[in-house]
Amino acid sequence: MRRLYSGGDNASLVPPLAPRRHLSIERRPLMLVDCADIAPLPLHLTLGITVWMLQLAVEAVVYAHGDAAGEAFCVQLGDLLRAVAGVSPAPYFGGAFEGKECQRIGHKLSAICDLLDGHAYARHAAAFRHASTMWQDLLPTLTRAADVPANEIGAFARGAAGFVDALKSSFEWVRITPKLHVLACHSPQFLRRFRSLGGYSEQRLETLHGRFNRDAALYPAATFLGSCRTFVKLSAIGEVVSDDAFNHGARRKPAAPGARQATKSDDRRCRASKKSAGLIISSSACLDKAAADIAKWVVNITAEAATRIRAYHKRMDAGTGQPGSGSPDGEDDGLLPDIVSRQVMELLGWSLQDEGAW
Repeated sequence: MRRLYSGGDNASLVPPLAPRRHLSIERRPLMLVDCADIAPLPLHLTLGITVWMLQLAVEAVVYAHGDAAGEAFCVQLGDLLRAVAGVSPAPYFGGAFEGKECQRIGHKLSAICDLLDGHAYARHAAAFRHASTMWQDLLPTLTRAADVPANEIGAFARGAAGFVDALKSSFEWVRITPKLHVLACHSPQFLRRFRSLGGYSEQRLETLHGRFNRDAALYPAATFLGSCRTFVKLSAIGEVVSDDAFNHGARRKPAAPGARQATKSDDRRCRASKKSAGLIISSSACLDKAAADIAKWVVNITAEAATRIRAYHKRMDAGTGQPGSGSPDGEDDGLLPDIVSRQVMELLGWSLQDEGAW
């Protein structure tokens, strides 16, 4: 593993990551995979990290002023998201946001920063604003399907690492989630090799899944897997329709960055302007349902934020929040010691012939 990362793209990172810090799990894996072969899912990253940023804002308020203040802030945050971003949580995802709503929230993070200024500590509010700006800079590259130039790849790698480092250094209770790890460590490697992240989105697979669900009756078989096999065979024979089949000549040119966003308060693209002009009409049942969904989201996100802050204080009170002695530099990385991992490998019949392989 050390040879893999010392001779690969890891050496060009600023700063390079040690092999043990490249592992995204707490226990040493039995099989090592080059991080450039791990395909990040752009939709899951944009959705997961954007929603995580909302959670972080609530945690900052709970950390500063307690659970009641966090709940009051969360109510205001929900109203802000509905009024400014025009989004609402989906109850079938446990009260979380889904789909393209994460993109709408990403464009309106500055409004959330303004709201946080009066509720959290100044240092946390400033750090959140800085992190929001960095996250907005990463989103276009993360979701772009076209090939990304080499200079933008380098900027993305530096921005992703700086984004995660800024969060970890500014919010003392924050722990790096798997999606943040994928963003900082795997997305740049994948981008360097394949030149795009958005081009490898799972939406194409979901489209194929939808086609199978629609036409499942046309592929009868004794088992479900047999039906899938028949579907894949016929799809391979028929091949995929190319983009040229849908090209009718005229194409719209991409708009300049920010050209489609409202800049004036009376712009009809603003949700508030549409509502005041009577262009948004909702039944009382729809309004009640939206209010109930927001209330559920407020309860869920506040409870999770309070639990996380209490766990942080508990670790600090017990003295376990400080660096341990599990690694050479005094930080406990949570990995199995070499002797234990060697015993596990021998138990499975995979004894290591080369100690340097690890």
